[in-house]
Amino acid sequence: MKKGTEKRVCSHDSSHFETREVEATGIHTWDQGKVTTPAACETKGVKTFTCTVCGETKTEEIAALGHEWGSWTLTEKPTCVKKGTEKRVCSHDSGHVETREVPTNDAHTWNEGVVTTEATCEEAGVMTYTCTACGETKTEEIPALDHAYTEVVTKATLKANGKIENQCSNCGHIESTEVVYYPKTFKLSAATYAYNGKIRKPTVKVTDSNGKAIAASNYTLVYSVKSPKNVGKYTVTVKFKGNYS
Repeated sequence: MKKGTEKRVCSHDSSHFETREVEATGIHTWDQGKVTTPAACETKGVKTFTCTVCGETKTEEIAALGHEWGSWTLTEKPTCVKKGTEKRVCSHDSGHVETREVPTNDAHTWNEGVVTTEATCEEAGVMTYTCTACGETKTEEIPALDHAYTEVVTKATLKANGKIENQCSNCGHIESTEVVYYPKTFKLSAATYAYNGKIRKPTVKVTDSNGKAIAASNYTLVYSVKSPKNVGKYTVTVKFKGNYS
């Protein structure tokens, strides 16, 4: 603060005047101020103002900024048995960081599974999965396969019966069996003929071991001579096919 001066002049003679001091007004003319200590998240700052007349200074407190937190980001992923962590950073000062735990998530990491009980045609199986993180297991049912029947033929011979089975290709279960009786008797429709100059070919009736005629579709007749009409002896061969060997 600086005192001023004032004077007064005689109106008769301007060379005559008096001066005296004027007390300082006590009113400073402050500038806009300058931040001399920046405020931080947790500490106050200082702003300093200077009088443009006398150079005197004064200070004002700048309030602490407080934290302005960003979003939480995962730093360690939780598992089914282990907690994770996440953090957030203050946008005013990256040195200010908050962390917190993330609870376990019950989200097991299952392997591809192992068949622990094979499924059959009549019973379901079991697939077992194991968590690679904690070792816990879970099971799933494997549906039963159901029977897949195919026809399996054991051909009849001249001495033994054959059979036709509906057998499951998965488990071998036999649903039904049909006996193929073996050929037992063979009878010509005629054993002798009187010569008449014409082709004479007898038919053959084949009867199985159960006493029933075997259908002609199960065999072919092969004559020793294609067109037998001359006097002589001829043979007929029965060649079996289909369910007969």
